[in-house]
Amino acid sequence: FLFGTSAFAAPSSVTTGSIQLIQVKNETAEVPASIQGVTGTVDLQAGTGELTIPINAWDSALKVRDNNVRGTFFQAAEHPTATFTLASLTLQDGVGTAKGTLKMFSGSVPVEASVKVTTDEAGVTTVQTTAPFSVSISGLGLSDNLTALMKLCAHKSVTDAVNAQVSLTLAQP
Repeated sequence: FLFGTSAFAAPSSVTTGSIQLIQVKNETAEVPASIQGVTGTVDLQAGTGELTIPINAWDSALKVRDNNVRGTFFQAAEHPTATFTLASLTLQDGVGTAKGTLKMFSGSVPVEASVKVTTDEAGVTTVQTTAPFSVSISGLGLSDNLTALMKLCAHKSVTDAVNAQVSLTLAQP
C-alpha cells in the first residue's frame, strides 16, 4: 500500500536507518560502503526532520580501509557524527523530492534526492531514495583529508563525488 503523508500528523522517530555509499578510486575501482545506525526524526507532513549519521560506523568490509577512512578522512574520534537536516519534502502519490543540508565538522553541502515513501499492510513506513545522489567531498571542506587518505593508501586518485542512497524505517505513530 502507498499512503499519503496525512497519516503522520507528528514527527516519527527513525527505527532503522542506513546509507549505502559508492566512491571510485584509481580511476575505475568502485568502493562500496555502508553506514548503519542512522537515527533521528522525520515529519512527513511538514517535510522536515533531522538525522544523525554515525560516521564511526562507516563500513566497507575491509578493516584496514575502514580504520584509515574513519581516522584520516572523517576524523571520527573527534567528530563521530554528521547531521542531515531535511528542509523540504515534496510528494505526490508517495514519490517526490527531499531537500536539505548535510553538515560535518568541516562544512556543509545542500543535498537533493528523489525519494519514495511507502506504508505496508502492517503500518510500517519506509522512506527510500529512488536513485543515488551525489555528495561533494570538496564541498564539505574535506579535500585535504582526501589528499591525506590518498597518500596513506597510495591511491592514484579518488573521485570528489560520493554516490549515496538512504533507507529509513519510521516508528508507527
